Amino acid sequence: MESKVNNYLENIELLKSSFGWKMSAVVRTLIASIYVMNDQKLDVNSLQNFSTYITKQVNWFSPFRTHQKYNVAAYLLCKFTNLEDKFTELYHLYKELTKNKLPKNAYTVICAMSLLNENIDDIAIHVCYIKEIYQKMRKMHFFLTSHSDYPLAALLSIENNDLGKLMEGIEYYYTNLNLNGFTKGNDLQFLSHILMLVDSKNKDNLIAKVTLLKENLINHEIKIRRIHYSAIGLLASVDITESDYVKLKELIDKFNHHKLLKHTKSLNTIVAVMLLMSEKIDNPKLAETNLSTTIETIIQAQNAAMIAAISSTSAVSVSASTN
Repeated sequence: MESKVNNYLENIELLKSSFGWKMSAVVRTLIASIYVMNDQKLDVNSLQNFSTYITKQVNWFSPFRTHQKYNVAAYLLCKFTNLEDKFTELYHLYKELTKNKLPKNAYTVICAMSLLNENIDDIAIHVCYIKEIYQKMRKMHFFLTSHSDYPLAALLSIENNDLGKLMEGIEYYYTNLNLNGFTKGNDLQFLSHILMLVDSKNKDNLIAKVTLLKENLINHEIKIRRIHYSAIGLLASVDITESDYVKLKELIDKFNHHKLLKHTKSLNTIVAVMLLMSEKIDNPKLAETNLSTTIETIIQAQNAAMIAAISSTSAVSVSASTN
């Protein structure tokens, strides 16, 4: 854990010195965490060169020309060696999604990234299923559901084939978590989506576990805002010990007092949780089970949430104002 924390802080400082005002504090947080979570060393020259390459492949108004160029470049650099081929494949997926009426924005870029490694026989049919999931979400919670929910719809489309049971499970989690003290809103809806990835069957047990996790975090003086609901869902995928709570508290405090992280306190908590989870994944006993794959999927969902927050100016403003 210590080496990952040190690498993360080194990445933050390296990104600041290399990109300056071109990369916001929130984007630095995301990019730095992508490298650490994938156990990759940050090479700023490669990141700069490949992000520049990406902008040259797309038109002037493409969402790939926004901060997404750094996110996409970092993700592909950490995952693949055949970078140009993979970007071509990613961009083709994006074009297929937009051709099938998904919006031409950053959230659809995230959708394409989540589908990049999946064996999809017919992308048009699969996009219809993603849209169907999204429309069902919107029907249940019209004022909560927006384009930012498309990435989770894409992840859920991979993991679930029974739409009726999927939506029933999401609504069960949403309703009962609210009865257990979680505030209604988009963050609770997002948590409900994540819990369907964790366990779609033993819902009452998982609701009790999530409720206890929230209480324990608060008891350890870890501030929990609604933006952290999804991180609690991530923690619910494994067993959390007393020492884990202590580690989280120490880590969050360390990040909050770092000169380059003091303005991203809400995201510092999320990154601390993801670093703890990456340590869990590295556990040989866990690696032997299917749970490690599930956790990686949920971390991908959490990253989607962070990217979605960055994609929305209002969300970033709210996050900054609460710090």
